[in-house]
Amino acid sequence: MQSLSQDPDLFFRLNPDKIAIDEAQLQPELFPALRVAVDKDRKRTGRFIITGSSSPKLIRAVSESLAGRIGIIEMATFQLTEWPKARKYF
Repeated sequence: MQSLSQDPDLFFRLNPDKIAIDEAQLQPELFPALRVAVDKDRKRTGRFIITGSSSPKLIRAVSESLAGRIGIIEMATFQLTEWPKARKYF
């Protein structure tokens, strides 16, 4: 994540496809660079998966930075019982 935080534009130029970024809420400065990366090829969808905790403030900032470029999926937290290997502990 260090290279992403140091120069988000360079990171997305060097990694234009199939990128997953977790805990994106810790790096809000990456969203403008992500907008540029998405705009370079708007027809190719699903190139970037951004995950992390959200707050209304973050959702608003992301929605403004990436308007028309994102889809937001809200997910509940996983339960320990949803992990198949964890069942043997119950």
